[in-house]
Amino acid sequence: MFQNNIKISYRNLIVFLPILVLNINTYCQFNYIHNGSLNGIIGQSNFPTGWTACDSYSSPDIYAVFFPTGVGSRYAILPVTDSTFMLLKVRGKHHTNLPGPYTYEYITQKLVNPLEPNSTFRFSAYHCFNSHMEVQDLYDPHTVYPARLELWAGNDSCAHEKLLMQTEALQDTLWTLRQCSFTTGDVSYSYIRVAASWDSMNMNIHHESYNGMLLLDDLKINKLPGLDTIKSYSVAYQGDGKTILSASEGASYSWQPEINLSAYNVQSPIMQCYSENYTVAIGSLTTCSFMEKFNISFSCDTLYPDKISKKTDVVYYRNKTITLNASAGTKFEWQPREKVSDDTIRSPFLTSYDSVFMVTIWDKYNCQFNEKFNIIINCDSLNPQKYIVSLDTLVKEGSIVKLVPGYGNVENQWNPSKWLSCTDCREPFAEPLNSITYQVTLKDEFGCTHSEAFNIKIDLFVPNVITPNNDGYNDCFKIAGLPDRTSIKIYNKAGLLIFYANPYNDSNCWKGSDSKGNALSADTYWYVLDNPEQGLTKKGFVFLKR
Repeated sequence: MFQNNIKISYRNLIVFLPILVLNINTYCQFNYIHNGSLNGIIGQSNFPTGWTACDSYSSPDIYAVFFPTGVGSRYAILPVTDSTFMLLKVRGKHHTNLPGPYTYEYITQKLVNPLEPNSTFRFSAYHCFNSHMEVQDLYDPHTVYPARLELWAGNDSCAHEKLLMQTEALQDTLWTLRQCSFTTGDVSYSYIRVAASWDSMNMNIHHESYNGMLLLDDLKINKLPGLDTIKSYSVAYQGDGKTILSASEGASYSWQPEINLSAYNVQSPIMQCYSENYTVAIGSLTTCSFMEKFNISFSCDTLYPDKISKKTDVVYYRNKTITLNASAGTKFEWQPREKVSDDTIRSPFLTSYDSVFMVTIWDKYNCQFNEKFNIIINCDSLNPQKYIVSLDTLVKEGSIVKLVPGYGNVENQWNPSKWLSCTDCREPFAEPLNSITYQVTLKDEFGCTHSEAFNIKIDLFVPNVITPNNDGYNDCFKIAGLPDRTSIKIYNKAGLLIFYANPYNDSNCWKGSDSKGNALSADTYWYVLDNPEQGLTKKGFVFLKR
């Protein structure tokens, strides 16, 4: 490994060009790729000469110099070979316009010569990952999700028949050389596709965000000289980090493609991503070196042996949006479908309660797996406020008010019970004579209890004259809308207390007599109303007329 840095001050028009080279070997010099140095007209949405794509939704960009952190940066990236290089972007995972989700950029070309069948090739490319484009994570806007580099083959301009090679998630910020080997099998291929693909295992991306980009230069496909294969194996792919390849005993090992394995020079490496074929050159101290071939069979049952791959508990909250977040995939089907906002997306929200939700997910290999969401009922989360004010209103005397609880059935009687049409029904009618607060305890459909309060205030009206002559009109000092537990004091002009009642209500209404029942003479008297609980203090006069 070596690193070649050309460091120049930006102010003095000097450029910093980092290049990191890994595992350089000499192979056949013939390059099957036309214009592997990616020369072309500099600019956005331009294709290198001899390259194209089978749709025009998102095109690559061609650069001669690139500033990783924006224009004005001190450092820049220059081409590895010739005059230009290419930039491929990975777009929003949940993009919904054509051509659909997981949109990424790629280029295709017809090769100089077709890739021969049953042959081994080495693909090499310089790449550099940059993440300064807008990245929007659902939970952390600073999170960067790298991309993977893919090589596809086919026999038409779309070149999407066979995945030849896929790297791990790339995060190198310097020019880095990747070299991966692949075999063609029984088919010859005339076209290739080079793509920047999603690292799609665990992402939570907002709509229409960019997800960084890959810079590419100096692409090559060279044919490798073969070794005699004395053994061939079939291995079932079991998912990332689970599939082990075990070669025969030897003195040394060289696996291809090496970049997809936990180690390329051990006897039994672990597959870190899927590839259809692996070969290993095994050195021996006693015999000639030989090669073994591993054909990787892809089975959805081995990827997802469990009927339910993942179980998640979700706490249910009343009057809050409950979102179900499934794992990454290309397609989704939720059940029960009528109780989610959209049964075809990754993260729908509940439109009504159910104890269990299931989702079937199709992954990038078109395999199906299931996830289960258990909806947990917790009374504290359902009713964080045990005491709810459901009604707070001001009405005129004689009004009838219907008391309607928010949710649940009546668990006990209404309190207090006076002036109600019924005391144990759910929605009684109240016709209070004075301001009053009713309370009731209810039990909801989940067996959780809570209390609701209904405050009814009668518009306070204090008359300024009474005529206690027993004619049925204004015979007593009746006050409309007076809250419960309100006291009254009545004074004469000399300031002497002549009447007191606590609480004051219609049953002890003042009829112009003193506290001993003696009739008072016609005159002006002063009153004081007091209710500390309600914050009520009111003073005024009333004229006694006979």
